[in-house]
Amino acid sequence: MSSNSEHSNPSQSGHRFRRVVVVEDNPDDERLTRSVLKNLQYTLELQVARDGSEAIELLNAADPKPDLVLLDIRLPMFSGYEVLRSVRAKPENRYYPIVMFTSSDDPKEMAECYDSGANSFITKPIDTTRYTQLLGLAAEYWLGANSVPNS
Repeated sequence: MSSNSEHSNPSQSGHRFRRVVVVEDNPDDERLTRSVLKNLQYTLELQVARDGSEAIELLNAADPKPDLVLLDIRLPMFSGYEVLRSVRAKPENRYYPIVMFTSSDDPKEMAECYDSGANSFITKPIDTTRYTQLLGLAAEYWLGANSVPNS
């Protein structure tokens, strides 16, 4: 598997370790997403899958489970919908948050994502500043405010 893993250790302490999986095939979006996440005040393990097959393998094998998954819809190999259905089919994967972070704003695609087990659907803004703000807000919520039961 060619998933990429890196650790981010911000200077501020007191936050527990967070595991984030980004499923993104666009190198520019991956770079921007990494940059935003690295600037959060968390100690992160960041893993990247660049196609649906890598994502399914990574998420189904994940131990510990991720604290957040950012998942695109349009991916090589398997779509984001297929990734969602495969991952959510396993009971041990039902609680961790999967956020669709995609260029789509199609209501039918949004409905299919929620029907397949997504916790949130965010349309990626074209504007870099807005992209950074929106992703930062979403990550802060899911990593800082949200709680899930142990699976």
